Amino acid sequence: MGYLVYVTLLSFNLKVPSRQRGWLVTVNAAVVAGLCFLPGLAGVISHLSLSILRDWLPAPLILLGYHESGRLTFPRADQSFEKAFLRWDERLFRKGLVKFLNGNLPNWFDAFLEFSYLQCYVIVPSGVAVLYLAHQQTCVDQYWSVVLPSVFAAYGLTPLFPAQPPRKLSQNYPAMRQPILLRRFNLWIHDHASIKVNTFPSGHVAGAVAASLAMIKPLPIAAACYSTIATGIVLGSVRERYHYAVDAVAGALVAVAAYLCNLYL
Repeated sequence: MGYLVYVTLLSFNLKVPSRQRGWLVTVNAAVVAGLCFLPGLAGVISHLSLSILRDWLPAPLILLGYHESGRLTFPRADQSFEKAFLRWDERLFRKGLVKFLNGNLPNWFDAFLEFSYLQCYVIVPSGVAVLYLAHQQTCVDQYWSVVLPSVFAAYGLTPLFPAQPPRKLSQNYPAMRQPILLRRFNLWIHDHASIKVNTFPSGHVAGAVAASLAMIKPLPIAAACYSTIATGIVLGSVRERYHYAVDAVAGALVAVAAYLCNLYL
């Protein structure tokens, strides 16, 4: 609810078309009102049904937050933020990043990174499914308490750093490698289902890292598996040029911060 209020207020401080701002205000007011009246369903549906609804409702709310962030993000024609992100990448990684981006690595490794990055779309909701399968439903609240602040912080900051993803800046990179099937699929998703702008910090990385951290206490083995996937998402987002390296680093740091706040506060 806090994120939806923030996005609504932010729309009045950015150059957003009035029709689009009206859509945001209407949708967000309706969603906030629905969340406020959600406890009233206790007298209408069973406690079990209400509990399941409450556990799964954050998943579509994340999608809503993602697309609303895109509606407020307008990359500049001078590409000032893109250039700044590239400079940050150079400072963070120097020539090591260049070698990783442009080096000739085995095709199977690129395929693995593409497959790993593909998991960013399912890793967060799958965490709830895993908790259910392991009969750890009581841990779902704690799970979302780590994941939601991570992804909403990333999406909330994105309109303040409007930029195109690095794969759109062909002049900054040599010719890309021949796309493999998985890459074509990822690019198709980006072109048809994404907000088509760069998220800073990376919401996909923030969500993946947060999901793996939230699993540590209830399911350590699952946490190890999720950490492997999250690592692949981080590396794939940079190697395959879906994100700047600084996006991935910032997304991971946001997730760690959310986890530590839940752990100690």
